[in-house]
Amino acid sequence: MSDGYDRTPEGEQVIALLRRLAPPSPDSTAGARAVMSRLRSSRDVPNAAGRLHFLKIAGPVAAVLAASIVIALFIMTPRHDPIDTFPYVGNRTPASQPAAPMQFFTVRASDGNRVVLDSGLTTGLRNGDLLTGAGGASVRVTAVGIFFAHGIIESGAPVAGQRLGCEATPAMFAATKALEIGGDPGALFDFGAVLRNLPPQQARARGLMGGKGLMVVEVVPAISREIGNPKAEVTTAGQLGLQQDDLILSVNGFTVSDLSDLTKALEATRRGGALRMLILRNQKEVQLVID
Repeated sequence: MSDGYDRTPEGEQVIALLRRLAPPSPDSTAGARAVMSRLRSSRDVPNAAGRLHFLKIAGPVAAVLAASIVIALFIMTPRHDPIDTFPYVGNRTPASQPAAPMQFFTVRASDGNRVVLDSGLTTGLRNGDLLTGAGGASVRVTAVGIFFAHGIIESGAPVAGQRLGCEATPAMFAATKALEIGGDPGALFDFGAVLRNLPPQQARARGLMGGKGLMVVEVVPAISREIGNPKAEVTTAGQLGLQQDDLILSVNGFTVSDLSDLTKALEATRRGGALRMLILRNQKEVQLVID
């Protein structure tokens, strides 16, 4: 049976040679005993007992002190954001903050001092947004529809097909996110509001014991309904006087706890005329009415 070693005569000679020339293995136990014996011997080391006692006490203390110094150095050493270890792009410097992303819109038509843009509420455009472009062009948005917007030229001469842009606003961020996830941003723009279903925990925290609630995120008080008409009409939400953070409780007696409920209630209301909406504002119920 082979044990993995070379048992030929030549192999046995090599093993014998290695054993003869190899230094003896150190006996660590015997070495430790010799050191302790010297420490305990008053003949070899004056005041050995006192020194041995000192080592027993000072050893652990020194170890704790060293560990404390290492921890303190770790805490006090300044650490940098990982982004500082990468090369900067463009005009960015370590001291500068990254600029907000730009959002661009295309001029659909230009006539005199007015333009029509190919984007509207669904892309996050809002009244008052200032858009700029090449050649010193700048346009102030004055009326926004669902899929288009009107604006007044403040400088330059933007033409059809030209792209105008601005730093992305919160409304644009929200619209982009809704498009990315493929869902409805909760915007009943024709009604005049951006709405959000509250998670159960937030609904209960606001006093809705059923764990459901519909919150007003943004009010769109006016909307442009015709691409050829730059004037905006007041929305239903604008007429009601809805405000941001209002919680909608019911519409014409129909309980509203989510976006689907509100959509159905508004459909029924269109056939009935008057609109009565019960909301919760600052923990108080308020009745809003349109006759």
